[in-house]
Amino acid sequence: MALGTAVLFVACLAAVQCQRYDPLYKELMSREAKNTIPVDGKDDTLNVTINLTLLKITSLNLRTGDAVLDTWVNYEWEDSRLAWEPSDYMGITVMNLPHSNIWTPDIVPYRGHTVVTDVPAVVFHSGLVYYIPPTIIKTRCDVSHYTTDGTVTCSLKIGSWTYNGNILDVQNKGPEIDVSEYYHDDQWDITEHSMQRRVHHYECCPEPYPAITASVTLKAKRHGLLGWSLFH
Repeated sequence: MALGTAVLFVACLAAVQCQRYDPLYKELMSREAKNTIPVDGKDDTLNVTINLTLLKITSLNLRTGDAVLDTWVNYEWEDSRLAWEPSDYMGITVMNLPHSNIWTPDIVPYRGHTVVTDVPAVVFHSGLVYYIPPTIIKTRCDVSHYTTDGTVTCSLKIGSWTYNGNILDVQNKGPEIDVSEYYHDDQWDITEHSMQRRVHHYECCPEPYPAITASVTLKAKRHGLLGWSLFH
C-alpha cells in the first residue's frame, strides 16, 4: 500500500465521521482525470459505446413532427486514470463519482436538444466507466406517412461535438434501441427500432467523423381517430 493511502487509512481510523469509501474517493478526486480525454498514446483512440433506452413518447405534434422522448442514454468507456487496486481499499471494486468531477464524452444530438438529469457515473476498479443519465430528447419526427398508413418515424443522430474519429470513436452497443422499459400507452405501437453507426467525411477535413443514428417507427393504434390533432 502506498504511503499516502496508509496515511488516509490511519486518519480514517482516528475520525468518527470517516466512512469506508472516503479514502478511495479522496484518492480518485486527487487525480488529474477531469479536463482531458483519456487516451494514453499518440495514436490511441478512445472507444465510447452508446445505447439508447426508450421509456416513453411524452409528446408528439402530428402537424410539425416535434416530439419529446423520455430516455436513458447509456455511455461506456475506459479511463485508466480512475483505476485502483481493490486490495488497497478494503476490497472495493466499484465507486460512484460525480460526473462533473471526471471526464465525460461530449456526445450530443446533431439536431435537437436534450435535458439531462444530473446523476453520478459508476466507475469500476479496472477504469471502466458507466454513465447512464435520464435524458429528455426534443427532436423532430417524420410524419409524412401518417395520413396514409398511420406511421411516424423518429430518428436521432448523435456523436462527439468536438473530437474526430481518430481521437474518439463511437460504437452502438447493439443493432436495436432498448425498448424493454418502454411505456406501452393506448396511442402508439413500436413497429421498428434500430441503432446504426455511420462514418462521415467532410470536404473541410480529412479525419473521419463517426456517429450513431437511433431510429424508431411508431404506428398509431387508432389512426382514424387521431387525424391531424395534437397528441400530448
